[in-house]
Amino acid sequence: MRHVHTRLRIPFLIAPLLAATPTFSAELPWLARVDGCTHEVTSALLEHGIVVSQRLGDVGLLFADATLPPILERLGCTFAVLDADANLHEHYLVRDDAARLEAARPPLRLLDRVDGTAIVALPRGDVARLLELGVEIQKLFRTPMRLPRLRPATWRDADVASSSAFIHALVEGVSADSLQAFVSTLEAFGTRNATKPQSHAAAQWLAAKFRSYGIDDVQIRTWSTTYPGNVVATIPGRVAPKDVYLVGGHYDSVAPEQKLEPGADDNATGTASLLECARLLAPHEFAATLRIVAFSAEEYGLVGSEAYAARAASSGENILGMINLDMLGYLAPHDRLDLDLITNSPSTWLRDAAREVAATYVPDLPVVNGKLLRGTSDHASFWRHGFHAIFLHEDSTQPSPFIHTMDDVTGLSYNNPELHALCTQATVALLSTLAGAVEVPVVLHSFSLHREADAVRLIWKLAPAVRIQLASVGVQRAETEAGPYARLGGALPATRSEFVDLDAPATHVWYRLALRHRDGTESFTSSMGAKAYTTRTALDGVESASHDGSIRIRFRVASGAGRLRLGIYDVRGRLVRRLVDATLAPGDYLQTWDRGDVRGRTVARGIYFVHLRSLDARSTRKLAVQGR
Repeated sequence: MRHVHTRLRIPFLIAPLLAATPTFSAELPWLARVDGCTHEVTSALLEHGIVVSQRLGDVGLLFADATLPPILERLGCTFAVLDADANLHEHYLVRDDAARLEAARPPLRLLDRVDGTAIVALPRGDVARLLELGVEIQKLFRTPMRLPRLRPATWRDADVASSSAFIHALVEGVSADSLQAFVSTLEAFGTRNATKPQSHAAAQWLAAKFRSYGIDDVQIRTWSTTYPGNVVATIPGRVAPKDVYLVGGHYDSVAPEQKLEPGADDNATGTASLLECARLLAPHEFAATLRIVAFSAEEYGLVGSEAYAARAASSGENILGMINLDMLGYLAPHDRLDLDLITNSPSTWLRDAAREVAATYVPDLPVVNGKLLRGTSDHASFWRHGFHAIFLHEDSTQPSPFIHTMDDVTGLSYNNPELHALCTQATVALLSTLAGAVEVPVVLHSFSLHREADAVRLIWKLAPAVRIQLASVGVQRAETEAGPYARLGGALPATRSEFVDLDAPATHVWYRLALRHRDGTESFTSSMGAKAYTTRTALDGVESASHDGSIRIRFRVASGAGRLRLGIYDVRGRLVRRLVDATLAPGDYLQTWDRGDVRGRTVARGIYFVHLRSLDARSTRKLAVQGR
């Protein structure tokens, strides 16, 4: 292997370079290595329009032409041209067994090594040849990297120190059963290889799941004709919506030369954690925006996350911190259960926050500083574009040995659901802490739907404190709970509490209220379903409503039910609060309990029972009330 080396030892001069106008070109014939590519040198090169693609320590990898040597001469740097025909090739970083690359045959070429990382070249569109070696890859993109941003001024270390009952409740809500079910569904696609049709089906399924949790802003962002898009779900911030905290992980899988590419640990586990985060966080409001992203084509060189991070940087998206989830469910024999946190120097504040949050909310999960010995993941794309990011990983020294094979399956590679659940709990706690939960009063005291021949009558009661802040109310209808919802009629006065849908279809339909606030913003109430007909009186569901700990109780009333009583009882059978004592018209109802007793005092945490009684039914549901 022969490189052209040029050693230049001219005094370090940067100032004259800063006045140059950047001109980035896609037709740059060289891939060059520059030694001594410090932060200051990188800044000068970028300002002068040089495409610094990546830095490995103080070694820079640049796409350039014959204008490069004079610039480096002024900077006093040593450089080598690794590929003089760079326009004919794609280039990748590989961290893996050296013997695999040494055995590789042309047209794949090993260009250089930097601290255990190999730089390789191969003809354009021939990445499959590299994947066949079973190595982890990161593509070198012909666009300039960006230097790290400053630590966000909005972060306060004290935010971690104080324990929040709301965050504790969210953490306790993480379900190991849900996580395992998500992993099983993703495995069942057979493959999620980003070049195969099943990956598009997986993207559609993920988008549908995000929408089913009530997230209105869900997009499949396409950026390539070869690969499926990134699935992006956004929970907008209530106080600072332009400040974004992002959690992501790739949903694609790969097992070279195999028909089955199950990808259970790599990375159905991380993707399942994204879904669980969405399920738990979507019903609540936060000061900052939360963005949940399932990335495509990570296995092909971090291509999907690069597309997202590049777009975010160029559009000015204010991502204050990114959390990457990749491989969270394997525990090696005799290894200690813990979570590895991987960071770069600018992102150490985010790693420290994650450690404190885990210690506060998930004390059963030890946290250690990790260092990747092979491969990388989607956090690296955000580092490349100057964002702060950390990587949550099962173990950087003993990860699953079954990844990228047909054996990456539940039970063998995904062998520790407990670790998976604990890692997800830490993620939920970190996101909630960073974004800042917003205390929201009960908005909707009651909501009921009544079938009247071919019409549906809606009756609702809004909290007075909310109603006085509204400009108007709108009614929306959808065929499914997840939507999409269409507005019915025009805006109604905020004092209005009733609406009749004269064109309601005979099938089961869903309604919600659109609340237009005086400041021009809009929010939505929880949805309510109107069944085609009501067969019997019954409790349909009991669920937590919002940060204040209130409870939503759904029930339906059949014709001839007579007087209906709905109340809350303690474990000794004593009445805590009567919610309904009246004869109701047939229909579907939603009643809110603010956790107050008959005297208006907030009840203590513990087990309670919701009991419904009418002439035709008796129904009881158990209810666990969390502390505040």
